[in-house]
Amino acid sequence: MASADDDEMIYNGSVFFDVPVPLEGICEEHKALQARADLVALTYTGTGADRSLAGVVTADQESSWALSQAWSEIHRTLEAIARRSARSLQVNATFDSDERGRGTLVVDGGNRLHDCTEGEDPGQHRARRCDCFTWAAPEVRVTEHEQVSMPRQVQAGPFTDHVVTCAEHGEVVCATSQRNATYYREAHVVAEHVPAPLPLGPRPAVDGLPVEVRELVELAAAELRKGRSYPAAGALQYRDMACEYVRRAESDLCAGDLESAVSDRLRFCVELRAGA
Repeated sequence: MASADDDEMIYNGSVFFDVPVPLEGICEEHKALQARADLVALTYTGTGADRSLAGVVTADQESSWALSQAWSEIHRTLEAIARRSARSLQVNATFDSDERGRGTLVVDGGNRLHDCTEGEDPGQHRARRCDCFTWAAPEVRVTEHEQVSMPRQVQAGPFTDHVVTCAEHGEVVCATSQRNATYYREAHVVAEHVPAPLPLGPRPAVDGLPVEVRELVELAAAELRKGRSYPAAGALQYRDMACEYVRRAESDLCAGDLESAVSDRLRFCVELRAGA
């Protein structure tokens, strides 16, 4: 959806699936929708093990005004359920917002929900010839990670979407462009799969050091940690031992490719300062 995150709005109506979706296959999405009981009421079919989610109904009342970001999260969850369950969304809802006034909620052929304000042509939204998904993410360096897939194309009705999945966290994003999918993939890798503070490259610089150099770095660090438990004079022996390990590490590092050694050392220093 194209609405600004700080735009307060309210919806009145319903969003249903063409065929109810069994709950057993959408546990996480179901929990996410239940958490927004202040904005939507969930409707079901069946009972017990045969219970399925039919859709959601919104309430046109003052308590249901909320930031557009909250509504967008609900819509993205409904879109994800439809996509993963091979369902179509059926929409009958209107909205009112502080910034954009009133309009209608429409769904395109790829099961994405759009806010169509008064005066706009709903057909432009259904054909994705609108501004709802025109935001272009900044270009980012791509970090390789075995658990997180690169964006792959998936057919969404007459459109092509781009999906990123994670072996640990499931679907990361389904974007309308490869560039945006790549951006959100990188954000996921940074948030969930790299240490803090964020390293300069795909992995912390220390991991790029030769094994023997890395071992000497660890030994030097251990000596410095020991020295923290002593007053200045008592810490000198540990400092001197750490310096000796550093000299040996420096010698081993510079014995190889000097340019690479300088680069590794600079990156390591920057990452150490960032974590200080």
